[in-house]
Amino acid sequence: MRLLRTSTLGFQEFDLSLAPPFAILSHTWGEDEITFDDMRGDRAATKHRQGFQKVANFCQKAKEFGLDFGWIDTCCIDKRSSADLSEAINSMYQYYAISAVCFIHLADVEFGGAEPVVAMIQKSRWFTRGWTLQELIASPTRRVFDAAWAPIIFDDMDKELGHGLDVLTEVLAAAAQLPIKLLRGSSPVGSFCVADRMSWAATRHTTREEDMAYCLMGLFDVHMPIIYGEGGRKAFRRLQMEIMQTCFDQTLFAWRGPYENSGLLARKPSDFFDTPELSIWGPRYLSPYTMTNVGLSVRLIDVTSRGEEETELPQAPLMVIIQCDIQSPSNLQWLGLAICLEPVAGASFQVNGSQGTAYRRVRCNELHAVPLHVSEGAPFRDLLVLEDEHHSFVLKSRHADYSRFRKEFPLPTAASFSEPFVLRR
Repeated sequence: MRLLRTSTLGFQEFDLSLAPPFAILSHTWGEDEITFDDMRGDRAATKHRQGFQKVANFCQKAKEFGLDFGWIDTCCIDKRSSADLSEAINSMYQYYAISAVCFIHLADVEFGGAEPVVAMIQKSRWFTRGWTLQELIASPTRRVFDAAWAPIIFDDMDKELGHGLDVLTEVLAAAAQLPIKLLRGSSPVGSFCVADRMSWAATRHTTREEDMAYCLMGLFDVHMPIIYGEGGRKAFRRLQMEIMQTCFDQTLFAWRGPYENSGLLARKPSDFFDTPELSIWGPRYLSPYTMTNVGLSVRLIDVTSRGEEETELPQAPLMVIIQCDIQSPSNLQWLGLAICLEPVAGASFQVNGSQGTAYRRVRCNELHAVPLHVSEGAPFRDLLVLEDEHHSFVLKSRHADYSRFRKEFPLPTAASFSEPFVLRR
């Protein structure tokens, strides 16, 4: 990794495993940020710029903490190099995790001003950005500064005992809408289900749409190529595919969105907004699921036929339980989590040697709580759920098949096969 010397503002390269103690900055970008090229160019031409003052102030604070090195995303990454950019983005969560201290700079907060500082912190733009989410979670030690680089610490008289920092952690957790035990380090990020982690980013945004997926890689401990230009939806799809390769957590499918029909994968992090309390099943109940070239092959419990006492559940062509539980907010009882699927007309495939119908998710804005006894004895079904590109291709190929053989051409006669049909170059 490339670190900035706090005394000279020069760069020095290190292997990540051999990096010295360093400070790291979490901030929101302004219009006059200093780049890698700027730092290596004419220093006199950049010293007056606002972005340079941010770098200088950061380095000064790092020196006060006894640190000789620092890292800032604006100037420590050579963004002209795709390899350098990809390495930094894939390693960024680790950068923050191994840092000695993370300085959080809230450029729109004035400590000691007329407005209460907690209210200003809660309204800060820093809490709306995608990248700052992983920076907050990954950093083991945090210090917060206002626009003028004044430290923000509550209960100042108790700061030597750490009480003020603990209060600050509570304020940060509340403003970021994160569990306090996550920021205190008592519950590691991997102990939260996939849907929970997705929900933390549901209201955040990034300047480049693909970054909304890239900034979440560290939360799921996955890595993937950085392809700017692919679009946010494709990038988020690739993120979910990588998650599927590393865990069997089916809360990945526990989202809600305003779509007429869909596959099992979400289209964007905001689909996980307002995720209910979920719990994954133990591995003895689970079976592998995988993405194929004709859709997502998955085994789920079919509770479509559920008895007279369950008639309050919505009628659907197929209701299946995602293999996780949902907690009832009224009585805290754990219930099965079900979604609705609908067969795709004219689409059937061989799945594991058996003929199977292809499905799409419908009523995508709904998640259904099903009493657990309903699933007792209910059959497992091997299903093929079409993602959007699979569904689009099914519709296209079905139309082409109909046009070719049933509409545009007459039925063949014996004379049609009198000459052999040969393709030659």
